[in-house]
Amino acid sequence: LKREVSEFAEMFGGLVAGLEGRARDIDALLRSDETAFVLVTRPRSHDIADALAFQASLARMGIQVTAVLVNRVTPPARHVPPADHLGDLSGDLSGDPAALPVRLLAAVLRMEEDMDALRSLEADAVALLREGLADVRNVPIFELAARDIDIASLDDIAELAGELRGAAVG
Repeated sequence: LKREVSEFAEMFGGLVAGLEGRARDIDALLRSDETAFVLVTRPRSHDIADALAFQASLARMGIQVTAVLVNRVTPPARHVPPADHLGDLSGDLSGDPAALPVRLLAAVLRMEEDMDALRSLEADAVALLREGLADVRNVPIFELAARDIDIASLDDIAELAGELRGAAVG
């Protein structure tokens, strides 16, 4: 039993030494001038708060954020006719098949009102991000609209890179 415990202790000691070496390598990589650290967050106040706390933690370790990417921002509204073009929507239109497009348009308008409220909340969250990063010099903030599909291939990444080239907003 002594021999087995001794062998385990030796093996464990080698494992710890290997982990310490890897930790030093990772630390050197993170601090290298060739490394760019991009902070990615969503445009929600709690996510922004987490991102700012993480950025502050990195700064305390001497690691600087190179850029911030606000991902999945609600895209701008598409053109929807103003509500005054719909007439009176308060009545019961369920029996009138000709009124179906009006009802659908009314539903779209209600949805767009909700989306506008979401856009406003997101804008407020991004403003908090800008305020929180005000003392960090030269950190561009990119806002990327929510996508219909996930990034899943090198072609998708190349397309995203093209979008990022023109998306810096401050």
